[in-house]
Formats: sequence, C-alpha cells, structure tokens
Amino acid sequence: MTEQWQWWYSNTEEHYQGPCETREEAISTGFHEYGGDGILYIVEATQQTPGTDIFHADRVLEDFFEANEECWGEEGEPFLQADLKDTPDLEKRLSAVLRNYLIQNNALRSWAFGGMRNEEQINMEAAGVAVERMRGGLQDLLDVPNLGPGTKAAIQRLLHA
Repeated sequence: MTEQWQWWYSNTEEHYQGPCETREEAISTGFHEYGGDGILYIVEATQQTPGTDIFHADRVLEDFFEANEECWGEEGEPFLQADLKDTPDLEKRLSAVLRNYLIQNNALRSWAFGGMRNEEQINMEAAGVAVERMRGGLQDLLDVPNLGPGTKAAIQRLLHA
C-alpha cells in the first residue's frame, strides 16, 4: 500500500481535521470552520496504517497441533512439523488474510499520522484582512472602462469564490 499524502487543518497543534485534497482546501475549510480567529495550523500528512505483521508461525502451529492432537496420534505431530519448514510464508499469508479482512470491514483506520511535511501556521485574522483587501481591489477592477466580458466574468467568479 503506497503512502497517500493529504492535507489536514486544526486550530490546535494536536487534533487535526480532514483530510483535504489540496492545501488551499485545507486553508479554506479551516478558515470557515474556525471563524477566522486565531492561528490555523495546516500540514500535509499520511495516516499511520496499523500493522498486521503480528503472527509467529511457531506459535500458530503449536496452537494448531495442540487443538488437534487427537488427529495425529502419538507419532503424527513430529512428522507433520518436519514437513512445515516455510514459516515466513505462513506468517506472510496470515498477515495478508488479516489485512484484507480489516480492509473489507473498514476497520483498518488510524487517527495517527505516519508522516508529516509542509507544516504551516496561518494567522487567520491577518489572512482574512488580506482576502478582504484583495476583494476590494477586484471590485474596483470591475469599474475599469472597456473591460472585456471574459475578464469581467473571471473577476466575478473570483469575488464569489
């Protein structure tokens, strides 16, 4: 399974919300969710995947033989154990079965980050003032004479974004 980097946002440095597909989406969503006050923390992160490599073939086989000892007779167990040499393969297969089972039941989730990069702190109040100034400037552009219809439409889209 490859790492999937996604953007997350928070008004603390501990409990992030998300995921978001882009940095801009994380900023916009966080700004609207937290009301534009304080600091907005954003980070690009991967979610930690719980490990399923937990099987020890020797223990699994021992439990198997103990649970079924009436099937082997007194001499059967050592004979069977001698033929079971590829224990790393058994561990790998059991881990794959467990992982697939957890995925199918939507149980392979984690709220912990496996990796983090591109951490930022954004002063939401200052960012809000900058956005309002930018909107004011765009509004002023609409009053420019001989403005082409395509340009005017693009400015209006920006104002309503």
